[in-house]
Amino acid sequence: MQRILKRSLMTMGLILAGSAIALFGSKDAQTEEMSSGFFLIATDSSFEDTASSLEDAVINRGLVIDYTGYIGDMLARTGEAVGANSPYKNAQYVHFCSAKHTHAAVAADVRNLAICPYVVFVYEVAEDGNPVQIGYRRPIGVDTSASNAAISDIETLLKEIVDEAAQ
Repeated sequence: MQRILKRSLMTMGLILAGSAIALFGSKDAQTEEMSSGFFLIATDSSFEDTASSLEDAVINRGLVIDYTGYIGDMLARTGEAVGANSPYKNAQYVHFCSAKHTHAAVAADVRNLAICPYVVFVYEVAEDGNPVQIGYRRPIGVDTSASNAAISDIETLLKEIVDEAAQ
């Protein structure tokens, strides 16, 4: 009986969460997705404009992009060798760090070094009619109150960058 009640409550919770997302979702037809490993938002802008805006959003905060990875090009180039096709029309990522935020994270716990570099990405799938997606790899650090506070600040920074670029 308790097992059935637990399942019913879990199902009801999922339904309520889905309804809340539908009712209070993002503005301007943007959709957001949060998983344990990444945050993703759709944009109506072109891939080129979004990729450029993403780089600008990082640089405008005084941060330095360490590397731009053209993952879509790599997958297209190597597809035949591994017997696969790239699902992307375009896909790239940039990585960077913030000295201020990273110092706070590693001061909280030296193992938080694992969150560096921060990664933001943009892609469009090969199928027509799908919006450009932009997001970031979620920084997941050591689970202590000091670490969680520092990691939360990093995630806020990443979300601000992605939100700015998605407009």
